Amino acid sequence: MTRAGIRRAAGKHRAGFTLLELLIVMSIIFIVMGMAMAAWFGIVRGSAIRGGLSNLHRVISLARQHAMTHGASTYVFFRQDNTDGLNARYWVCSEAGRHYGEDGVAQLDSGYPRWNDTLKGGTIYNLTAGSWGVVADNSPQTLTVVGGKLTGGKRDFWNRGDKFGWLAHEIQFLPSTLKFDNAEENNAPEGIIFFPDGATPKSGAANYVITIKEKNGAGRREIRVLGLTGLVEISE
Repeated sequence: MTRAGIRRAAGKHRAGFTLLELLIVMSIIFIVMGMAMAAWFGIVRGSAIRGGLSNLHRVISLARQHAMTHGASTYVFFRQDNTDGLNARYWVCSEAGRHYGEDGVAQLDSGYPRWNDTLKGGTIYNLTAGSWGVVADNSPQTLTVVGGKLTGGKRDFWNRGDKFGWLAHEIQFLPSTLKFDNAEENNAPEGIIFFPDGATPKSGAANYVITIKEKNGAGRREIRVLGLTGLVEISE
């Protein structure tokens, strides 16, 4: 073979890749893919906490607006079934009246003028006890309610002065990756009350604080409801 032929043969041999070179290229590809996936999951987690925070802020703000528009005290309740954030949820109730009958009775006696047959089977909330019940029977002046439970022991009776009302906004759930991280039962936040003027029962510098946190991450954000004014803010 001539020298030119030898050089051509050697050139053809060098045109391929060695196993080591292929392994290095594949390692680089896997590293880049891992970095991209980590960034993607970070974006998804950030989107969940931003979306959950935004909806929570919107509902609380609407509750304050409802109180001022309808001239009725409006409540925001928060619950989750355990400290891991199972079924973390929140809802808004509008106050409709008070029980003026005896303590410890099943019938709600308020003289409420709008009892009607459509209420039977509906859900009514004891806003004082933070519990709920289903309307079992009604008459022009009273309701018999089958009690339910949202917090503490089962409450299937009314005490004099207990406030009642109905949902003003449908029940909302946090995204499944988030949970409440406060100090009430199962780490749920304290319930919020808005008066008809938009203020709350808090005095001085006291505020309502609602904290949401990622279940498997460090993301954590807060919403504050200013006690004196009732203004709703997202804390940075």
